Amino acid sequence: KGIGVFTRFPFEAVFTSDVISWIWFSISVFFLLETHIAGTDFLTRFSNVEPLLLKGDKVTLFRESNNVVDENAIIVQDQNGNKLGYIPKMDNPVIARLMDSGKLIYGKVEEKKKKGGYTLVAIKIYMED
Repeated sequence: KGIGVFTRFPFEAVFTSDVISWIWFSISVFFLLETHIAGTDFLTRFSNVEPLLLKGDKVTLFRESNNVVDENAIIVQDQNGNKLGYIPKMDNPVIARLMDSGKLIYGKVEEKKKKGGYTLVAIKIYMED
């Protein structure tokens, strides 16, 4: 006899040895803004990673609160942990505050465009609550 909890979207199963009950919950996803990844042209490995980025790919956002240039700095990484760049300084204050308050914020690749000598990667930013 034991008690356990399994979480699988969109429900949670709570059980004892002879009873299973389902608790339905929902996760709301909010679109926050569309922006681009800044600083890609300064990363030496970006040219190796960029061909692997596809529309719809999830990118992870991490706060870099010890950044001396921008106190609201947010690093953008691909799913393999490769640093892609930053959320632009003009777009990051509100996102940084949401992240600092514990909100789950992530991005998805929307588009890639070659512009001169660099690649512009547009992303959409979302919050789960």
